[in-house]
Amino acid sequence: APVSATAVRGALTGASLVITRGSIPGGDVPRETPVWRWSIEDGSSQIGEWYVSGSVPSSPLLADLARVEWDSLPPLLAWYSVPDGWTALVAREGRRGAARPVVVGSTTGGRRELMTAGHGFYRWVLRGGAGLEAFRTLVAAGTDWLLTSDRLPRRGRLETSSVVQRGTPIIFRWRGASPPDSVPVALQNASVDTVVVLRFDADGMAAVRLDPGIYRWQWGQERGTTAVEEYSDEWPPRDRVARSKRATEVGSQRMEAHLRQRWWVFVLVIMAFVGEWAWRQRRGLP
Repeated sequence: APVSATAVRGALTGASLVITRGSIPGGDVPRETPVWRWSIEDGSSQIGEWYVSGSVPSSPLLADLARVEWDSLPPLLAWYSVPDGWTALVAREGRRGAARPVVVGSTTGGRRELMTAGHGFYRWVLRGGAGLEAFRTLVAAGTDWLLTSDRLPRRGRLETSSVVQRGTPIIFRWRGASPPDSVPVALQNASVDTVVVLRFDADGMAAVRLDPGIYRWQWGQERGTTAVEEYSDEWPPRDRVARSKRATEVGSQRMEAHLRQRWWVFVLVIMAFVGEWAWRQRRGLP
């Protein structure tokens, strides 16, 4: 959804990792924040079939990327030139052209940065199988390297899941030495302004169920943002509301007529089992 430049600057300030495509309309990434620039399109592109080479260059991502069968993946659709740095993956046009870097990393002023110089990675995901696992491995290895930067801001004692599905509780995690008995956290969004008291378990986690929406939370000097999606993989439970007197009566009648509420149904089931057992005994069956 479209957002204002102020919202973009606020997101960049509080982010531990920034992934961009194209220019940032709200300002540049803070100096201490690692960034992954995906598909840098500066006009110097070469369209074709670019196959990622199975010969993985030496890089900080080598340990993870060397386990992938890169020769079995569909080709990328274009290659873009990127600034110099160490190379994590290379591709060749038509498998025979010169090797071109498609994933490049660098460290500038202590901040880590990755650049993806190709278009068509979605083809790996859509085909599933080895392509999906290769894409997951690339994203996981790059993210792990970026998040181990020494310039990252120190984590607070309280963290939360960023996005959850509808019907799934938001998990607050205590990162301190030992979780306190209770922590009052202020929650605010467009329609709710309340305070919830977190009760942590032995693992330092507390669950809070919220309606769909975007929430900003604050506890002392620590703050963050979390969201509950409208979407859910399953049907979450909802409160039943009777819209009329007749609807209430029908619902009551249906509840009274439920088989699990009738004791004689269980008697019939037991009699059926006993009868079947007696019949099998008379015929000499086990």
